[in-house]
Amino acid sequence: MSNSENRLDVFRNLLIGSSFPAFALSLLACWVIFLIAMLLAPSGPSGLGAFAEDFRIWCFGYDPETGRTELAYVMAMIVPQFVIGAFIAYCWWEPLRELAQKPRIAARYLGIAMLLVGGARPRDSRCPRARLRPENFHFPPKICAPPTRHRNSR
Repeated sequence: MSNSENRLDVFRNLLIGSSFPAFALSLLACWVIFLIAMLLAPSGPSGLGAFAEDFRIWCFGYDPETGRTELAYVMAMIVPQFVIGAFIAYCWWEPLRELAQKPRIAARYLGIAMLLVGGARPRDSRCPRARLRPENFHFPPKICAPPTRHRNSR
């Protein structure tokens, strides 16, 4: 058996078994929980509060002056996870039912997904928070100078 056949078998077993759907559903669930936490987290001058406010501004269309969030943005961020999750559950129903009998194994996938989602946050050491505000992004960019006339052109 060649090395490429070995890889193909590993990939096929991943998709046939319960590993992929369990991990994918765990990842989707953790991501939805993270999004809801970002929606509900109180704003603050630094730390998690500042991150949550910036996240709401950029991902949910949050306006700090009015306190309103764009419902369409919220739905666009959350609803696809449920659609994808339903599709995964439908396609891998039997392996997931078998995995439900082994909660310790299912917890392993949930733990890995929690680590991935919890660790996926931007490091703002290079980008101060003030630079991330929408009002600091101008269109057209200020680095673009207006076209200049050459001496020879009329």
